[in-house]
Amino acid sequence: MNPPAMLRMALPPLGRGGTMKGVIGLTDGVQSGAGNAYTLQTVANALALYPTYEDYIRALASGQVFVDLKINPPGWDVLGTSLNKVNLLKDETAGLYGLTGEAVPDDVLNKIGTDISALKSAISGKCGYEIGYRSGNGAERFTIQFSFPPKIVFISSDSRQNAAGGTLALIKGMSEAYGPATGSGGISMYLSWSGNSLTVSGWRANDIYDLNASGTGYYYVAFG
Repeated sequence: MNPPAMLRMALPPLGRGGTMKGVIGLTDGVQSGAGNAYTLQTVANALALYPTYEDYIRALASGQVFVDLKINPPGWDVLGTSLNKVNLLKDETAGLYGLTGEAVPDDVLNKIGTDISALKSAISGKCGYEIGYRSGNGAERFTIQFSFPPKIVFISSDSRQNAAGGTLALIKGMSEAYGPATGSGGISMYLSWSGNSLTVSGWRANDIYDLNASGTGYYYVAFG
């Protein structure tokens, strides 16, 4: 039994309902289910290479049968996107990262990771900020703990009755500060900067009442 000069074999549909998801490419391919989604093609001189069926089987067993597996478009309801170099990584995209046309997607991902690490190192320690909220307790002093040494702190009340005249700016290096109060007089305070903390105190609770009134909340933002 001699094999035909052009070996063509239709492969059976793969997957349920004749679909082949994730294999063809970025868009799922949908097979028609007729069993003709692929063709198997061998070399033109197959008869000379395999004059008898036994020759063909021996060649097949030894890995000497040469074939091409081809997509047969009529056997597909939807052709999937081909997984090729252009669809996975365009040369223009690789160039945006300083890479050549030989780059693969993993090279781009590695470059992105390297660039992010470099950016983190470049901005580390330059300037941090922290936004917080605290509740006043009516005492003559209070301390705010930050995650870094603050250089300037803004404090503002969430109550119109204890608004301390708006938002107060406390700058590192200041040991005393004064601000307008909601009533007569003003806020007289002492500042103590230590590491990641700022302590605000007065001679008496009334001195800093508008910054630490019991039952009043205070927003703050620090830069450092």
